[in-house]
Amino acid sequence: MKLHENKTLFRQAVQFTADQLKIAAIYVEKDYWVTYTLYTIDIA
Repeated sequence: MKLHENKTLFRQAVQFTADQLKIAAIYVEKDYWVTYTLYTIDIA
């Protein structure tokens, strides 16, 4: 599943995670994209 393809669900998931971890949502989103990029490179 590519969570980022569903913008509403992606934003909700990022915000929920940020709230749970008590960090800014931008850091959660950044980590998502770094992980997604590394995964994409690995399977290529």
